[in-house]
Amino acid sequence: MNKKLAAFFVAVVILLGALFLYKEISKIKVTAGQLAYEYSVDKNSADTKYLNEYIYVQGKVKAFYKLIDMYEVLELQTGNENWNIFCFFTSSEVEYYARQLQQEQEVTVQGKCVGVDAYPFVRGIKIDVEEIKAD
Repeated sequence: MNKKLAAFFVAVVILLGALFLYKEISKIKVTAGQLAYEYSVDKNSADTKYLNEYIYVQGKVKAFYKLIDMYEVLELQTGNENWNIFCFFTSSEVEYYARQLQQEQEVTVQGKCVGVDAYPFVRGIKIDVEEIKAD
């Protein structure tokens, strides 16, 4: 009985480890400039690749500000003035951390890409950010 139980626990640990590795390997990582470029070239193709996916976007802070007196956002530099990346926050803790960042600071944001059609009051690529790391 104990051997079966031990074998079961080992199998569960191996399965959980494999799942964790799969999630780590399958993360979509992209620079802010590359994300903006892909959307500028072909929105539909970029949506197929990124829309509703959890992505990691690396870039530099352009600004942190309030939009229409409601939403605080972090904007990332893209090198393309026509395609901005706006980071909206899923928690007050992440928003507070973003407020501490400095212009030109290298960061990686993790969150769900909601594309260009979400939050129609602002033009650009939007990400619902769950975590921010200063690089």
